[in-house]
Amino acid sequence: MRRIPFILIIVSLFYSGCKGKEIRPSADFLLSQNAIDLTSTIREAYERKDDALIREKVKPSVADTLLDSLVFEEARLSFNIMMIRITPAEVRINLNWTGEWLVDGKRLSERGVTTLAYEKRDMRLIRIEGDNPFLIPHGDSGLE
Repeated sequence: MRRIPFILIIVSLFYSGCKGKEIRPSADFLLSQNAIDLTSTIREAYERKDDALIREKVKPSVADTLLDSLVFEEARLSFNIMMIRITPAEVRINLNWTGEWLVDGKRLSERGVTTLAYEKRDMRLIRIEGDNPFLIPHGDSGLE
């Protein structure tokens, strides 16, 4: 008879110890995920030529460069994120990219490596370092 209460105690301890504890993501994880989502949003806005969304998500000096390059008929960019670095002021995404544009009926393609820097305070794109994926390659299109 003494075994039953002992077994109940063991079972209740086991059950209470195995209750699913909610695992909460860290602030850095959430910030990284936000930057990844924002990168996808900017890429998609560029491909759709959505100048209002680009202006909303990108600082004016960088947005002007992006908006000046919306002269394509069609664009497809593919980003492969390699690393995310978080500093006190910025979130920096290092990525490899490939792009294909249709300009004046001609297909142009390019690839490169870049770093997209987001201001941590408001999560807007403030700088593009390296090969800018949002610039149409010169190719034979006559673009300068």
